[in-house]
Amino acid sequence: MPHDDSLTIRCGIRKLPGYENNLDAYAVCESENVDAATSLNLVDDVGGTDAVRRVAIELNYVSNPFPGFKAVIDRLGKVACNWEKVQTLEVEMRPDIGHSNSRHASVADHATDIIEVGDALAMMFSEASKLKLSGICVNPIATALYGRLSGWYTDQLQELRSIYPVVLAHGRPFTQLRNVSIQGEGIPGYQPPRMATGSLESLTLDGFYNYHSWASFAPDGDSRIVEFPKLTSLSVRYRPLTYSRDSTEQPLDESPWILKAPMLKKLSVWSKNARCPLLEHAELPSSVESITISAGPELCKSIASLSLPATRRLDLHMISSSGGDHSVLAAINHIPSKMRGCEEKVLNLMDDTLPVSPDDLTGTDLTRLAVLAPTSVNTILDFISTLPNLSYLALTNLTVNDIQLDISIPECKVHDPMTPLDTRIHTLNIGFSHKQFSPDLAVPLAKYLLLRTPTLRRFYAGQIPEQSMAGFADDYVQWYPHLKNVSLNLTHNGQATGYIL
Repeated sequence: MPHDDSLTIRCGIRKLPGYENNLDAYAVCESENVDAATSLNLVDDVGGTDAVRRVAIELNYVSNPFPGFKAVIDRLGKVACNWEKVQTLEVEMRPDIGHSNSRHASVADHATDIIEVGDALAMMFSEASKLKLSGICVNPIATALYGRLSGWYTDQLQELRSIYPVVLAHGRPFTQLRNVSIQGEGIPGYQPPRMATGSLESLTLDGFYNYHSWASFAPDGDSRIVEFPKLTSLSVRYRPLTYSRDSTEQPLDESPWILKAPMLKKLSVWSKNARCPLLEHAELPSSVESITISAGPELCKSIASLSLPATRRLDLHMISSSGGDHSVLAAINHIPSKMRGCEEKVLNLMDDTLPVSPDDLTGTDLTRLAVLAPTSVNTILDFISTLPNLSYLALTNLTVNDIQLDISIPECKVHDPMTPLDTRIHTLNIGFSHKQFSPDLAVPLAKYLLLRTPTLRRFYAGQIPEQSMAGFADDYVQWYPHLKNVSLNLTHNGQATGYIL
């Protein structure tokens, strides 16, 4: 086999229907132009090459993964000694989630298996610097095995990605990590493993608690300051507070954690909680280029009082219902209004109880806007006329046909084209309520918007039959040449079509 730096060996066990022990061993050899699936004998065929850089092990099983793991390890053990340049190890465990024991298998019953398999894989691929751990559901066996395997690499691992909580059997920290992505779902109060912060460049924490997570990154001693000297990307998704205050929030007699990341370029925070200590106490540098905040209504109000650094792009998503509390819009309006010099301001209101008008967003200079709440036809035109910097507008619940303007479409031979709207919009996404808008009402409005928006490049619309737009561009392109560049995507009765006008 020719030398290929991208060569991957993918092997594992497929569970065949019928019985847990009815297993099919397989392997896949992948390179730029090779994708061959055979039995595990293929592993023997490439055993002599030193080109393997990545090994991916996939395991399908009912409730006990260890017979499959041992079969794979037995075969790999005969050839892996030649794969000295393996840098990436990926393990994916796929239990049968319909089986009653798949999520509740006893770690104690398999303690010896966990040690044996974890140690065998680590010793087989002892030079790996990247570890990816995945699967389809969190379960005690996978968590324990992945913790055992990860613990072998604390002094050399540069990249760790896991959809499982990583729980190490020892207290040694990771010392060389550059890129980390860990999910903390499934273990109440879970903290990530300890790791040195000096080399971290990218950090993603998913499913963590407001207060306790940062202790894993703290230096020894009583300092409440955590420094990330090389961190450029930070993404944190917090769990909603469902436990007692003492277990989830900062105790009243303790000072807050203060994060310092002088090289930070990209920050993303997701939280439905009322407060976010990270945003309140982190020392964010002026060099931040992008801030994304996905928050509930109470947190939106809290954020409005903070002094966020000026950034090139701000994405603000309200991700839960306000119950129609209109006061939250004043706070939302205040956040982008304060960020002078921001080139891109994105607002996504995922609250179907909160109607929004252009008056609610004055001074925001939004470049992208998406609204889930019921909207009227006049509101579309008002947004276009009062938010001149919009490049993207999505109003996906159009319910009221209150338009006062003449939206009749001129005959194609009229030589006085309709006056173009003064806008920069290149993407429109309009969702017509099927109860209020029949195609007879929706189609003329869609054509009206297409003709009057010369900057348009993509148009998405629901409740419009494809045949109603047939030949439309051909009839009008002489007077509206921008139509030849518009990508039209229609949905009607669950059927989607897309084409260039």
